[in-house]
Amino acid sequence: MRKLYKEALSIFLEGMISSEMPIFKKIKISSQERRINLIPREYFIYEKKLEKIAFYLHFIPLDDDSVQIEVGWSEKLKFPSSISRFPIFQFKDEYISQKEFLFDLNICSDRANKTSELSWSLWNCAVTMPFVDLAMKNNINYMLKYEREYQQYKEAYIAEAIRVISLDEALNNTKRALADLASEIKICVFPIFEKKKSKMNHPSQNQ
Repeated sequence: MRKLYKEALSIFLEGMISSEMPIFKKIKISSQERRINLIPREYFIYEKKLEKIAFYLHFIPLDDDSVQIEVGWSEKLKFPSSISRFPIFQFKDEYISQKEFLFDLNICSDRANKTSELSWSLWNCAVTMPFVDLAMKNNINYMLKYEREYQQYKEAYIAEAIRVISLDEALNNTKRALADLASEIKICVFPIFEKKKSKMNHPSQNQ
């Protein structure tokens, strides 16, 4: 992620968390733990620590100016950086029994029905990426048209990805790209956190 987009993301997250979910506090993990568990140098982790469990929102800046968002919990009251991430495509209630768990926000979000992208891009290319109809792959004229359109998209994408931007532009793009993020977390993630907390407080009712 470009430096100004990282700065814009940091500013946006601080504002969103403090106004929408102030019980979450930003935390850092040790450089040794980060190296051992291959956590990127740039990351943003917010923690809601209770007596028996801690909940986490983990924002990971990616090289293409997008952000991946993990959410989860730990009964050990520390960020579960060492756990293995298994690819899951739908959140199931059986995961609630895990003592430590991290999963991608899109797994439980309605956004997954609108896009196949796991990360949230902080800007959009001015040229829409064309999609090839495999049923037409033997049609020479169709494929030539597709290749021309894809080349146009590729050139526009690269131009935008290397363009010099200001912090104001990066922040405006970030606000626009992540405008629905707080509501997505509240609607899709917080009910799962409540289920987990309820299971710990009333284990006999969840047998």
